[in-house]
Amino acid sequence: MNVYIKAIRNWLGFIILILVAIGFYVEIGETTPDNAKVFISHSKKEYTSPPCVENGISDALLFNTISTKAEANELDYSPEKNCRNQRPGGFTNSKYLITEILEYIGLLSEKTRWSEQGDWYY
Repeated sequence: MNVYIKAIRNWLGFIILILVAIGFYVEIGETTPDNAKVFISHSKKEYTSPPCVENGISDALLFNTISTKAEANELDYSPEKNCRNQRPGGFTNSKYLITEILEYIGLLSEKTRWSEQGDWYY
C-alpha cells in the first residue's frame, strides 16, 4: 500500500510542477475598462491613453479632449494605432496565469493598470 501512496504522491507532485510551469507560460489579457480616462481627437476620430500622451507616443495637440473609453466607443472612435500595444500606455495589460492565481488566493496583491475611478497607473 505504501508503494501506491508514494507513486500517487510523485505523480501529484509532477502534475503540480507541470501546472506551475504552464502558469508561467500562459498569458491572460486584461482589457481597458469602460470608465478609463482617455484623450480623444475629433479630427482623427481616435482615442489614446494618458501614458501615450505623457511619453510622446501620441501627439498631445491632436488628442486634447478628456473623455472615457465608453464615450469614445459611443462616438465610434477607435484606439490610436501607435498606442494600442505600447508599453507603457497600451490598451491591454497582460499577466501570466500564475500571477492571476496567486492574486486570486491572496498571496500577491492584485495589480491592475487602472484604478476604480478610471485613472491609469502606468
